[in-house]
Amino acid sequence: DIATCLYAGIWSDTGSLISATKRTFEILGKCLDLGVEPNKIVRALRSTNTTEIKLVGKFMSNVQKFFNGKVLVTKAEYKDFAGENVSDEEIGEVKEKALGQLTFSSDTYIQSFIYEYLPRQVSISIRSFHPLHSYDISKIAKAMGGGGHPGASSARFSGTPDEAEKLFLETAPKVYPDLLES
Repeated sequence: DIATCLYAGIWSDTGSLISATKRTFEILGKCLDLGVEPNKIVRALRSTNTTEIKLVGKFMSNVQKFFNGKVLVTKAEYKDFAGENVSDEEIGEVKEKALGQLTFSSDTYIQSFIYEYLPRQVSISIRSFHPLHSYDISKIAKAMGGGGHPGASSARFSGTPDEAEKLFLETAPKVYPDLLES
């Protein structure tokens, strides 16, 4: 029903309610009044399979910090997915689950998952939800030809994940010079 879809969309789009406002919770309360069951929605949105768990683990093992630990980046090549027999939808799920984990990093302000979804076609997904210092990362994405929201944005890039990472790491401090400060 509509209330269930609305609740699921809000939960997902706010990073599991990380960026929810008072108004967001008021709307969610109305969904509950209509009989929405949050535990079923969250379980469905969080469900995973063994292949996804292995891929998320693989990508999390590639995490690197930049700019005095303010920025966290992990990346994946197309070949990382090719041998796993995963659909485009599953690749999107793996990306979102990895980003979800990166977003909860308490010692970094900006997190990025760079992945090659087709040979030489790369997505640069960026998040920033740190409670003490969040950046409007839509400005970084826009500077790379992408867009999005202040806390969740992305850009597409033709090239390799290494080239996309280089672009991201060159662009971020141009937009936010304070990333270069100690």
